[in-house]
Amino acid sequence: MANKLGQLSCLENTKNVGFGGCFLDWKQIRGALLYDKPRTFSAAEIAALETTLLADASADAKSARMFPIHKFVAPTDNSEDVILETFDYGAKAIVRDGDIDWTFQYVDGGGCLSKALRTHNGKRWVLFYDSEFKIMGYDLRGQLSAIPLQFFYASPFKLATGSTTAKYMVRFVFESKYANEESQFIKSSFDPSEIAGLQDIDIILNTWDQDTGVANVTLQIACGAENIYDLFSGQIVAATFTAYDADGNVVDVESVVGVPGSEAFDITLATADLPDDGIVTIEGVAVSVLVGQEIEGYEIGKVEVTVVGS
Repeated sequence: MANKLGQLSCLENTKNVGFGGCFLDWKQIRGALLYDKPRTFSAAEIAALETTLLADASADAKSARMFPIHKFVAPTDNSEDVILETFDYGAKAIVRDGDIDWTFQYVDGGGCLSKALRTHNGKRWVLFYDSEFKIMGYDLRGQLSAIPLQFFYASPFKLATGSTTAKYMVRFVFESKYANEESQFIKSSFDPSEIAGLQDIDIILNTWDQDTGVANVTLQIACGAENIYDLFSGQIVAATFTAYDADGNVVDVESVVGVPGSEAFDITLATADLPDDGIVTIEGVAVSVLVGQEIEGYEIGKVEVTVVGS
């Protein structure tokens, strides 16, 4: 239909209100799939939704990654009532729907998860899922999309008492239309709570010898500081790491050797590639590469060593 100057497009967009025996009924919201940027799903991605979400949860780029939050308990609905204006003569008019404001408590993950989630506080995008595995987003031009939040907020924890556990809470605030007239959903054939988030592995520097290029490090899971030597000592090799100087020049990782006695690793850098002076960063390779090395469900961080000129 062509646009015409000075004319409104007054289309009939009301829907019929009849319904049959099979109708949409939202049950308890059990979890959320959080994104740091907008996410829209193609028909092909929806057809293989479990594969799609598993891939999102382990995407190499954090900007494209999905961060799952599971096992919500104790929901609180602080959504606004409809906003009304009352005129001087007593008549009323609806100004707008109130914003949706949902808060959920979670127990699994505790303080470790809370610390990680608080790095995502701010404007985010989300899919919710309920106890019947229905996944809620919104309809963006006929495609399922993650709901744009006004803000996501992981609250500071509240102390446990003699009668309650510690309180770890997450809050989602967004416009009402995304869960109502513009809502969209997928009834999944799998349990979304089985999609696990990645765990961070910290590189702890024990010693560094710039003359030999050997950095002795401990690799431990960030939450709980569990040493991963026994889990992955056979899989961790030179190709598990990259190294580069402050200018981005590659420093070759020549070898990685396990040290059983201390459950650590000797990472040997090529001394010929070291800068005359400055910082060299040792970093884990991309998540997809780790998966190929049978190190699944983890992302290795980075550590800096200093080269001191003579």
